[in-house]
Amino acid sequence: MISMHPANDTYLGLPGYFFAWGIFIAGLSLFSYIIYRRFLLIRSGQADPRFSSLGKRVAELLLYGIIQKRQPRYLWAGVIHIMIFWGFVILGLRSIDLVTQGLNIPILHSLMQTRFGIFYDGLKDLFELIVLGACLWAILRRALIRPERYRGSHQFEAYFVLGLISFLMLTDMLYEGSALLMHPSDPMKWLPAVEMAALTLPGSDPRFLTGLHSAAYWLHILAFFFFLNFLPLGKHFHIITALPNVFFKKLSKGGVKPARWGVEDMDELESFGVEKLEDFTWKHILDFYACTECGRCSDNCPANAIGRPLSPKMLTIKLRDHCFEKAPLFGEKKGGGHEEDARAMVGEIISDDEIWSCTTCGACEEECPVFIEYIDKIIDMRRHLIETSQNPKTFNQVLMHIEKTGNPFGKPAAKRADWIRELGDIPVKVLSEGDRVDVLYFVDSYGSYDPAARSIAADIIRAFHKGGVDFGIL
Repeated sequence: MISMHPANDTYLGLPGYFFAWGIFIAGLSLFSYIIYRRFLLIRSGQADPRFSSLGKRVAELLLYGIIQKRQPRYLWAGVIHIMIFWGFVILGLRSIDLVTQGLNIPILHSLMQTRFGIFYDGLKDLFELIVLGACLWAILRRALIRPERYRGSHQFEAYFVLGLISFLMLTDMLYEGSALLMHPSDPMKWLPAVEMAALTLPGSDPRFLTGLHSAAYWLHILAFFFFLNFLPLGKHFHIITALPNVFFKKLSKGGVKPARWGVEDMDELESFGVEKLEDFTWKHILDFYACTECGRCSDNCPANAIGRPLSPKMLTIKLRDHCFEKAPLFGEKKGGGHEEDARAMVGEIISDDEIWSCTTCGACEEECPVFIEYIDKIIDMRRHLIETSQNPKTFNQVLMHIEKTGNPFGKPAAKRADWIRELGDIPVKVLSEGDRVDVLYFVDSYGSYDPAARSIAADIIRAFHKGGVDFGIL
């Protein structure tokens, strides 16, 4: 290795450590401030119990966050993402090592002198080449293949970040490649990425190599801190928020969240739905920050497939951009829950047609690699529209029937079980208070009043009867 570390040199009459500490303090302080400002909006969200079953959450995090089980469902895109993710994790340790060396507190230096260091050097070198190849393929894929699911995403930001990641790889390769040419007998000569970098450099001028070695170091740590602070400014915030979002995922499928968690007396609520960002739960606001803009949700959305205005991806992107607009990094948070602010989100930022186009099938949530929850958000916004009488006109008669008779058909509740007469001699228990059976077969309004659905309910009861099941209906 080159004997003098770049931070030991003098620049503009000042020691390199002075600049290293300046970059470190400025970069880390700005990053902490940005994260704090982003966290303020999450903290303003409603309660959401997500701290149960910690062991299961850790297991799910390992499976879906670290191993990334859902990524290979889109094979090539998934493999590319996994390679970049793991390369980012492995090479992040290298960037931390370079930063701490510049601060003259090389906390990883002793570890890197062990057998682990030899193993890590080889692994890091291999992943530098893998990540460079993956970034190049990702750029070409976006530019030439242009998958439909990427439409509407922040494409320039994607290109910029892929280029920035590649720049971090290249500066480290040049840093070590120049050192190898200065000391050809160094053990690192067996590393392919270092050797490749060395072959591209003229090795005859020691001053050039020393200058390149120093420039590569400073450019690397500047790019590292720039990248760190750029992440929370856009879609690549998911690099920080995706793993927490997976950890706090729903542990059971199905079911819709209540109007408010922790509120049993509905009369205490001023509003049942979501009309502004703060009405979402803190987890749902975290969802906005965790979106990768991969488009898998919209690619599998049946409403989107038939040309309805709903795109789950764009819904999340628009709400995330609204988060950034409402809670800027500098200045006061905009809006305070006023009605004007509510109309800006529901009805303008997210249109009524988008909200009502959702079939609540759950395909978007099943495909999302970071477990963003779409259905609860859409239903909460629907609750607000219904509460403020902004529902489609076709709903009015149905809602009136439900209010008066308890079913959308407007049929008398006393005739709910009349359909069982069609079963002839098959006995069916209509349960009253205190009655007990092994199985309660809940026949909903369609099964009770709609002729087509009644035939399905009747077949189920015949199967229960033939199987000797002790059952009853309401």
